[in-house]
Amino acid sequence: MPQSIHGRRSVVVGGAGAVGAALAGMFASPTNAVADAQGHPLHNRAPTVLTAAEQTTIDKIAVVAEARRFSGIDPTGASDSTTGLQAAMDATPDGGTLLIPAGTYQVSVALAPKSGKSITVSGYGAKLIATTTKSIISLRGTYDETVGVSSAADTAVSFPTGQSVPTTVIKLAKTMSWKAGDVIKIVADDLIGGSRPGSRRIGEFGVVYSVSGSTVTLAGRLRETYQTNVRAARITRQTINVLGLELECIASRLTQTSNEALLAFSRLLNPRVQDVRVTQSSNRVVSLNSCFGYLVENVDVGYARDASGESALGYGVADNCCSFGRVVGGTFRHVRHAYTDDTPEVPANNSDLTYYGRTYGTVLLGVESFMTTSAGFSTHHSSEGVTFSACRTTGSVPAGGTPAGFELRGRRHRITDCTAHQSVNGISIRTESGGGESWGHHISNFKAERMSGAAIVVSVNQSGHPNQNTRDSQLNAIVDGLVATDCVRMLFTENAVVNISNATYIAPEGVADGLYEGFFARNSQTLARNIVLDYTYNKAGKPRPFITGSTTGRDPGRQNTNITDLDVRITPSAAARAYFVFGGTENRVNARQVRLQYPFPSTPGEAHANSSWEWEVDYSDGVVGTDLSSGYFSVKAVLLASSLANIVRSSDKTVVVHVLGESKSVSISSLPKGRRRGQHWVFMQMTTGTTTFVHGTAARTSLKSAGNRALTKGRRLELVWDGTLWQEMIHF
Repeated sequence: MPQSIHGRRSVVVGGAGAVGAALAGMFASPTNAVADAQGHPLHNRAPTVLTAAEQTTIDKIAVVAEARRFSGIDPTGASDSTTGLQAAMDATPDGGTLLIPAGTYQVSVALAPKSGKSITVSGYGAKLIATTTKSIISLRGTYDETVGVSSAADTAVSFPTGQSVPTTVIKLAKTMSWKAGDVIKIVADDLIGGSRPGSRRIGEFGVVYSVSGSTVTLAGRLRETYQTNVRAARITRQTINVLGLELECIASRLTQTSNEALLAFSRLLNPRVQDVRVTQSSNRVVSLNSCFGYLVENVDVGYARDASGESALGYGVADNCCSFGRVVGGTFRHVRHAYTDDTPEVPANNSDLTYYGRTYGTVLLGVESFMTTSAGFSTHHSSEGVTFSACRTTGSVPAGGTPAGFELRGRRHRITDCTAHQSVNGISIRTESGGGESWGHHISNFKAERMSGAAIVVSVNQSGHPNQNTRDSQLNAIVDGLVATDCVRMLFTENAVVNISNATYIAPEGVADGLYEGFFARNSQTLARNIVLDYTYNKAGKPRPFITGSTTGRDPGRQNTNITDLDVRITPSAAARAYFVFGGTENRVNARQVRLQYPFPSTPGEAHANSSWEWEVDYSDGVVGTDLSSGYFSVKAVLLASSLANIVRSSDKTVVVHVLGESKSVSISSLPKGRRRGQHWVFMQMTTGTTTFVHGTAARTSLKSAGNRALTKGRRLELVWDGTLWQEMIHF
């Protein structure tokens, strides 16, 4: 059966003899011509009547669920077809295909292959309707005998080439019939670190590399550390493929509670769901539990009910404790999440290994979500290493909470080359109030458009969390490549540690009372490089390139911002409305290569103690007194002493201070410590008064002739910071 990712599958019949002719007759129709072994057209021939031997031969390949063969099948949809479809499924051989012809079929009890049997269900043109709370198709595989694990230790496997590869060796309580290539699941009663509070326990899949008695070498290292009641089991090779069906449920099911997923699969190797269309679902659409290497491809979902208070969580794809799943293509509309994952609670020493372990290594490629009732895509605290690539989410109509395009909880997830349109937040990286961790995430080449909140939110350790109001000890997110267009904010951080580079924020046109922020930070640490904040289109509201919120009652109670290479593009009107480049309090800033298109009413560095600045203004209108860079200051003589605290925040190698103003004499009794060794300060007296600099250790100066230095109009004083004192430069 040749396959196209986005197209229908076609059946090509070309076998020799009676089998080929029989299949040709079965599939022949005026619009779908087939040929016999000699190439003669068969589309006008009557269906072939099979002999018992021919039917047996064909049944080893595929079984057609026809009413004439299986009693109880009604392709008109007028009556229940469960009994007949289940009989056809039972007749399908292990490894064979059940073909469901075009038509409409009611299903009241989940169709399930017999234990241990793997089949493909293909139904292009067939619609299956759930008439009760049960699934339409369900398969729950098994694990072989569970065996105790006495130890699990990291080691290395040596090859004849001399290479050494790290892996894990486990010692079993007894010898098992495992062999190379088998997939096992190892679990323990230890709790999952960083998960939601509760009894969520560690576990993961591993692939057997070699076996020697009760010693098993895995083809790679285990991620977790196993200590308490460690045990393992091999997953059987049973699986299922579901192709081409259209699924829905009756209207009355949409108001019922505790409905099962339309497709529910557990403990399977590489199950596939492809080219499936779902008109409406009263709960989850595809539920995958403890599966290894699943594939969900080109699935179209139109509606899934989202009513969490009534046990109806309309997920498109729900992944519980699976590893290395793939979701490729597909469109999910009016669902709670197009994709989500989780790890349920399990009691200690549970004989069922299904719900042990994190979701790990899922990849979503080219998936689209539209108008979801919560985040378009979501991960939970127990999951790790989920990747979203070339995915797109548009809009949301929240049923509760604050929606986002992508919601990340857990650890080490990745979003790359993705886009979010018209939501509250583009990406929300967060922890839940009850507990849990969210860190190590990597966002690259992300585009956010028209967010009423922020392009990216990183908010952890909120009120109610065990570590509430404490800055996280982990690096929560790395952002490399961000374009935020028409968003109220570019980046919002709370109690977080974030590295961001190569980002552009294009502020919206604005409204009168709007606040348009490049960075809003509270009790966080931000490392920023190569940032453009563009306010040239902003016509109303208050631009705030960098702003901090109150840190009262938080630990450490301040914001740390480190910036290299920042462009603030702004019009005179927007600059006047902005006032500060850096606003708020308790922000310790270390800024280099900051360029302002137009001067702000307040220069960078004002009101920010323990900060360091290097900035310049590209635009100059010739107004005397305009500060054009952090290396140049024009200060009235009477304000010089109070201005030194701002001047010393400049990190330029050379700082020039023009002393202006009324003809008054002032004395500078002490200079602050320099910003860096070798920094050069030049004071130029431009007023008719006298400015006197005091000599001595207490004044942090070493002046010529060990005496005070008095500057009169036209004279200058040059000083160099040696790490302890300001040394006067003497010219010969």
